[in-house]
Amino acid sequence: MTEAQTILDMLEAVTEDTPTETLDEIDYLVWTIANRKDPFYTGVPMYTRSRDALKAVRPDGVVIQVRYYPEGFQGDAVGSKGQSPRLPTEELAELHTIVQAIDYERTARK
Repeated sequence: MTEAQTILDMLEAVTEDTPTETLDEIDYLVWTIANRKDPFYTGVPMYTRSRDALKAVRPDGVVIQVRYYPEGFQGDAVGSKGQSPRLPTEELAELHTIVQAIDYERTARK
């Protein structure tokens, strides 16, 4: 399983009851795939909880439309390099699509 697919699977498994520790693990994995830097870095932004932090990892030129569904506070996202299923929050949906875009660009460069 690829690094990106691991993150996508974890995002799809998030529910309202997902522990903070699991969200922190996802945030850490996103940071490592986006930055490819020191794996022991501890100042990981909270991508699963912040639209502002998502801007830092979105690849240049990738356009994402996030749709919000008031019933159940769910959202999904469609981007130029992928799309998400309905997830518990808009942030998770956008992050799902961003991870696909990062993986797409990395694969295209190889």
